[in-house]
Amino acid sequence: MQIVDLGENASGCCTVNYLLDESPIFITDNHLAAFWIWHKLDVKSSYTLIHIDRHYDLADPKVKSIEIIKETKWANLDFNSFSNVEVEIDGKTHKVIQWDNYIKSFNILYPDFFKKNIFCTEEHSESLLPNTDEVHLDKLMELCLDEKENIILNLDLDFFFTRDSDGKKMIRKYTDDYIDKFLEWLNDEKEKFKQIIICLSPECCGSWEESKKIKERILEKIK
Repeated sequence: MQIVDLGENASGCCTVNYLLDESPIFITDNHLAAFWIWHKLDVKSSYTLIHIDRHYDLADPKVKSIEIIKETKWANLDFNSFSNVEVEIDGKTHKVIQWDNYIKSFNILYPDFFKKNIFCTEEHSESLLPNTDEVHLDKLMELCLDEKENIILNLDLDFFFTRDSDGKKMIRKYTDDYIDKFLEWLNDEKEKFKQIIICLSPECCGSWEESKKIKERILEKIK
């Protein structure tokens, strides 16, 4: 079901241009949508989060945002209403849920939701969630996943990209063979995931075209 389709526009920190619900697979251009998507699960249960991303996405929400996060009846909101929850700080209006704070915002509401976390990223953070293991993608693909752990795959396609030597252009970091190896693993393990969220992050992949190429390869493999 197509929930949002506003065209191939800039996503930035707080705009969702695309959201497709093919449960248990969700595809979006902005990772902040995961906050809304996770409400489709039983939020009283606990889950293992596998986060594959070039970024940790573990920014703390602003103090004033925390008040709104706690007060809002998120589970009752359709996506449009969710997207318009805002906070005013120093005379400026900001979206409460953004591309870097959605995980910790969700954790504020449901502290038992993420019982275990496996992060495969390209950065380093001093502000991890409790019970978090950091692993290389090679190591992740060696793990024996247990579907009883209620696993959520939170995949950002920007993981497969990096900046060129001049720091001006996003280029592919991994070879086609390596991505195919990952896709083989994903296909083998797909039935163990309660949800699979695929974030396109076009600006962090160089363009919509580049992120869509990877997306199509994934869907061709796992559908």
